[in-house]
Amino acid sequence: MHAIDQARERYGLALRREDVDALASQIMAGKAVYVRHDGPCDVYLVKWSGTVMVACWSPDAECIKTFLPRDYMTPKGKRAHHGIVRKRLKVTRRKGAFRMERDDRAD
Repeated sequence: MHAIDQARERYGLALRREDVDALASQIMAGKAVYVRHDGPCDVYLVKWSGTVMVACWSPDAECIKTFLPRDYMTPKGKRAHHGIVRKRLKVTRRKGAFRMERDDRAD
């Protein structure tokens, strides 16, 4: 399964099909953080074993197609990857759901 291969390569996680199904359940239950629509997929932040991952969700197939690289959310050089503007973000968990919030701490 492509998503399992990408999770291993990009995040160092050895996921099983049941694990990917559990992450898909997070998305369907509204417990994942929606980032944006990108082509045929919706992009979400999901958390597994303490690792926040960028998941590419196919609403048509109702499954996770792949896990995108960590740098999907950060710029490459002077321009952001896929047009995302860089913001300092932190992921927090409240009431069982993960939320992405702006982090205004000074560097």
